[in-house]
Amino acid sequence: MNFKEWFFQEAINVPPHLPGKWFRDILAKAEQIEARLKDAKQIVKQANKYEKEYGNNYRFIEDLWDDIPYELRSLLEEEKFYYRQPISDRIKEWFKTQKIEGLAPHTLKHFRNRIDAYQEWRRVPDFMKRYSEIFKKEKYYQELYEVLKDSDIGEEALQTIKKSEEIFKAIYDYIILAREIHNNNEAFKEREDIHAQKYYGGEEVKPKHSQFEILYHATPFVKEILASGFKTKEEIGREVLGGATEGISFTADIKIAKAIAEAIITVIRIAKGELKIPDIMRMFKSEKISLQKSNWPLDYRQYLMRKKVGGSKDYFTGEIEEPFGSRIHDDPRHHVFELYRNMLIRSNLKYDPLFFGVRVNDFENLDQNNAGIIAAKIDMSKVVRYLISMEEFRVPKEAILQYWRVN
Repeated sequence: MNFKEWFFQEAINVPPHLPGKWFRDILAKAEQIEARLKDAKQIVKQANKYEKEYGNNYRFIEDLWDDIPYELRSLLEEEKFYYRQPISDRIKEWFKTQKIEGLAPHTLKHFRNRIDAYQEWRRVPDFMKRYSEIFKKEKYYQELYEVLKDSDIGEEALQTIKKSEEIFKAIYDYIILAREIHNNNEAFKEREDIHAQKYYGGEEVKPKHSQFEILYHATPFVKEILASGFKTKEEIGREVLGGATEGISFTADIKIAKAIAEAIITVIRIAKGELKIPDIMRMFKSEKISLQKSNWPLDYRQYLMRKKVGGSKDYFTGEIEEPFGSRIHDDPRHHVFELYRNMLIRSNLKYDPLFFGVRVNDFENLDQNNAGIIAAKIDMSKVVRYLISMEEFRVPKEAILQYWRVN
């Protein structure tokens, strides 16, 4: 694989917003909504019949059904074509392509773009407007009930019509979900463009932004920041998460900030001895991560050997040279921490904050209740850099205009 192919595959496989978890969450939402849409055509058809017969010339259901984007309505009417598959089927196809080794990057890109059903749907605003006008007004049902309550079939007709309301609510939710997928897909494309400009043109490119933006900073020092503001590592006098010589690390995505805060809390718990190796293994059990190409198993075996014999023995004399406990690697928490880092690197469901330049004992005196997220209003014209690899902005203190805790 040449560099260009490698680059685009990386850009596609490692999009923002925690890709694996995001796609799995979207799949679960899509399947839930699609279950609610079961028998949609039959229910709406029967409700429309009752409305025409007993509804005193009401035509809300018929008009609303006609306003559903044609491509989506065809799907509900079970006219399934290749390009009119349910969103859940499209995502499952995407997962299958991820498992095919050596698949061309442009093919991966094609299947990811296929998930974006929203871009195919037309007249979405017409449906959303009509939905808001009709089914968000309870008065419609009150008036219709007055018409139906005295007829023999009134209650049955009204319940069928109310089932149709649930169908339209599900259609509304499906469109909202499709819009979320579309927005994320556009973000993926922007990310690829930024990578391309960086690697091919050498340009320092930042994502699109306004002059002032709300960005997020995950930290184990929430109280200290709220009390006295942000500090660089020079001001603090030691290496800490979030302290940087060229600015403070911020992300535009609160999901990434939450994932970083979650990782910080996990490491604090490791440093306090609350989490052991089996606990870390359980965290990642569902992903079936392999450590076959990792150095962690070998390092851990060496640790167990040193612990068993009391240190490192001289090769010729057999005497103990470095007694057990004299190395940082003799701390059992170190190996739990390194296992966690190794699992994060290989995880597709968790975000990896990297934890460069820190040791597990740096976290032992921290309070997990003091870990969280600070939101800040940022003057983007003063932002130093955008680090593509970690998708974070480096923000100087003078660019931080306001800040507050968000969790």
